[in-house]
Amino acid sequence: MEVKESDITTIIGVDPGVTTGLCICRVSPDQDSPGEYVVSVEGFIETSLLDIFEHMDTAISSLDAELVVIESIVHSGYLNKEKVTQIRAHERAVTMADYWGIPVEEVTPQEVKRITCLDSDVKGNHARDAYRVIMAYLVKKNAQNVAKHNAR
Repeated sequence: MEVKESDITTIIGVDPGVTTGLCICRVSPDQDSPGEYVVSVEGFIETSLLDIFEHMDTAISSLDAELVVIESIVHSGYLNKEKVTQIRAHERAVTMADYWGIPVEEVTPQEVKRITCLDSDVKGNHARDAYRVIMAYLVKKNAQNVAKHNAR
């Protein structure tokens, strides 16, 4: 799923963890600055593992979400209770997107960490991280589009 030139796309960003952050944004291309996006935060929430299905279902159905972007899981290191919960949260979010037939894109933790500008309306550490997940996806997509354009 890509952000199209004239469309507004609703994206759910997911930061999976013991507390999972969700951020819902409407994204459209900036007509005045090609390659840039206008991002409007529609909602955000921090949820527990048990409530991910409910919150994802509500966000997808009420806001007509078209894409889920999730931070990928680092599978190395010690497998403790927190890591297992993070993996379970990741899989629950992907399962709910699959249930609704919505594509899922992943961004790496390194890509997310590069995003330092945050929308001040987004409250809560995990919800802000979910916002950063969306921004990392947009940066990555923009870089891919530039590379395609330069390859022509």
